[in-house]
Amino acid sequence: MNKNIFLFLTLVLLALSFTVISGCGKYMAQYSAPVIIERYPALGAGGVGSGEALWVKFSKSMDTSGFSISEIGSKIKFPIDMTATATFYPGITPEMTWSDDDTKLTMTNFFFIANPGNKVHFQTSKEAFQDINGQFVTENADLLNYTLAGLFVAERYPTIEETITNIPTTIVATFDNPVSTGTFLAGTSESHTAGMWIPASPSITWSNSDRTVSIENISWEASPGNVVEITYEAMDIYGNIVTSGQLFKYNVSP
Repeated sequence: MNKNIFLFLTLVLLALSFTVISGCGKYMAQYSAPVIIERYPALGAGGVGSGEALWVKFSKSMDTSGFSISEIGSKIKFPIDMTATATFYPGITPEMTWSDDDTKLTMTNFFFIANPGNKVHFQTSKEAFQDINGQFVTENADLLNYTLAGLFVAERYPTIEETITNIPTTIVATFDNPVSTGTFLAGTSESHTAGMWIPASPSITWSNSDRTVSIENISWEASPGNVVEITYEAMDIYGNIVTSGQLFKYNVSP
């Protein structure tokens, strides 16, 4: 065999080898099991609100056909260290949505009956989640594993340190857990520099399954730059007690 023929055959073999290896790589990528690559909350996270949105992101597009809220209980396991209990509230419907590329599953309006430090721990059950090629996520893989916080304000208007006009205004705060409304008390702190609120007994209403409190149509005896700071005492329906929480802190302008 002359040198030119030998070199030609060597190049052909190398090309064939590359094609086979490349094809095998694509085959393995297509038919390897999907894994969870991101999640919220992160594994081991602490102080997470009871009703925060939860999500997991998979390494591949998943088979989402027929996937519904009613199925989630059969697709996950609750290890023995799961100390929180999922619950549902009237008027608040749990939702599960997939991203456009079917790699990210988001779960909203899921709430937990729990005290601070209780744990949410979900793992995959057998044949729980499969990708579009029929490959399953490994059984007992951690979906979520985190600990819960107690009662706190998750959203508010006005936001902390915001400046608003001193006209009759409705201020609104949403807690992470439903509140035992009979325990709720609101008052001003020592750093509050505005005068009394008008009317002296503002209207307070609850909504959103007793998670959202609205103090309606109040204004203040205040000069420009005065600070409104309202604290609260409350207990949620699980018995978590707050005795000196900050409800609002904002500035008053003319």
